[in-house]
Amino acid sequence: MAAGGYPTCNTYKNVNGHKVPAYGQPTPSLTCNLVLNTSRSNEAVKVLQTSLNSCHNFSLAVDGYYGEKTFLAVRSIQAAYLGESHADGYYGPQTRDVMKHWGLSGCSRI
Repeated sequence: MAAGGYPTCNTYKNVNGHKVPAYGQPTPSLTCNLVLNTSRSNEAVKVLQTSLNSCHNFSLAVDGYYGEKTFLAVRSIQAAYLGESHADGYYGPQTRDVMKHWGLSGCSRI
């Protein structure tokens, strides 16, 4: 289990045409976390990086590794939308709810 007692996101789920990091198959759950991980590429991290680039004007490599640049981008989103005291750099349900996600119709909150 990752931070917050949630499993690590390892896939994505389409929510109203937007790809959102998720956990599990065949019915992915949105209740998951992403934490620093530079040892293995992850599809959920690629989805997150695409949303950070397309919806929040970052310039991250979409490589699936949750490294320092992705960590700092998530922390920036958290500080802006949740406040500095909630900015830990880890993607989870609270961050999911406040950030915009990329989809066929552009960027929006889910």
